[in-house]
Amino acid sequence: MKKKIMRTVSITVMSLIALATQNAQATVYSVDLNGTLGNSGGGYVTNLSSSYDDSNNTLSFSSTVTEKNNRLANGFWLVLNGGGSPGDAANPKGRVNEIAIFYGDYFSNRLTAYVYNGQNNPSSFLHGTFIQSFTTEFTSTYTNDLGLNNDGVSTFDFNIDLGIINDPTGKPASWRGVRFTDAVGIWYHPFFADNGAITYNQNGSINSFSTRYSGWFDTSGTPTTRVPEPGGLGLLFMGLAGLVLYRRKAKI
Repeated sequence: MKKKIMRTVSITVMSLIALATQNAQATVYSVDLNGTLGNSGGGYVTNLSSSYDDSNNTLSFSSTVTEKNNRLANGFWLVLNGGGSPGDAANPKGRVNEIAIFYGDYFSNRLTAYVYNGQNNPSSFLHGTFIQSFTTEFTSTYTNDLGLNNDGVSTFDFNIDLGIINDPTGKPASWRGVRFTDAVGIWYHPFFADNGAITYNQNGSINSFSTRYSGWFDTSGTPTTRVPEPGGLGLLFMGLAGLVLYRRKAKI
């Protein structure tokens, strides 16, 4: 009877370790860039960070822009390219119907996703396919007294589920959505738009889009940092601890 119990415990522990090993393969890939980044036409981009969780299929993004010469962004468009194959996380420009483009708008507190048309401009909303619009998942701040101190600051943050974006209805044959692993190509343009210059249709898609000025921050093959999922590691440690306990009891 004792041997049967121990055998059952052993099988349970080994199953837990196997499950933990599988879960531990789930990874969050993160990039965190600081300094004076890119062209400052829309203000200085002083921080840009993003994380992709390949298990939960989620994307987070955060950016801070500071005023320069009385210019400060209150919106942006963004494309992230994880590459179609290892080592192919190039600058997203020219990737037609493969990846998504995001538009962030401070005045409407809205994030809008489209199929990126590959062009070096924000025209995807005209020629690309609308995918999804987010409001509660997007937050932005804009603080600018319009003085001469150049002390204004804008922030943009979102954390979204990529379920629809990575598998939209009627997706192009070459569609990859938004995914990245060991490297990512970034195409980020902070812009300033007057209140009311960007309008929306009832379904959340963009109806009209006009900006006064914009800056840019582009990268190709920017390395990311791997962060294993803590849940999988916890299961692994539990399994190992159970195995040690089982072996000790077996010797008694």
